[in-house]
Amino acid sequence: HDPDDVNAEYVDVVVVDDSAMNRNLFVRIIESFGVTCSSCENGQEAVDVLTGSGDRFIRCQIVLMDKEMPVMDGYAATQALRNNPTFRGHIIGITGNALTTQVSEFLSYGVDEVITKPVKRERIGAMLRQYGVLQQQQQQQSPPAPLSATLEHLLNE
Repeated sequence: HDPDDVNAEYVDVVVVDDSAMNRNLFVRIIESFGVTCSSCENGQEAVDVLTGSGDRFIRCQIVLMDKEMPVMDGYAATQALRNNPTFRGHIIGITGNALTTQVSEFLSYGVDEVITKPVKRERIGAMLRQYGVLQQQQQQQSPPAPLSATLEHLLNE
């Protein structure tokens, strides 16, 4: 941790999504791996929190960034984070649209990769391992109680 970050809060992952249900579901899945997580409801809130320009300052390793949100979308938020030297994490774009052109466009704004909805627990675990957040001993965590079909369906939106 940088000495300049004395006021920063540290979590492994920050979920940015305008849907409270999606945020809660992602947080629940991520925390089921024994990983710390926080969330923001739009891109502007994420930029403020992740650059320390708001009331809170969070340092994290991974941001899960939804593409379509009010106030500031995932494209603009990703670009703002990449242009700010205070932010040094990975950004994973999340979209319900698997069209190659939209995935390419999200990548062009600076996300490290794009995951399309529905996002399965196994995919989140693989992403956490890929970016070094999930350690070997944490991989053996038991999965959470099965998510209802309704909750899984909502991640498709």
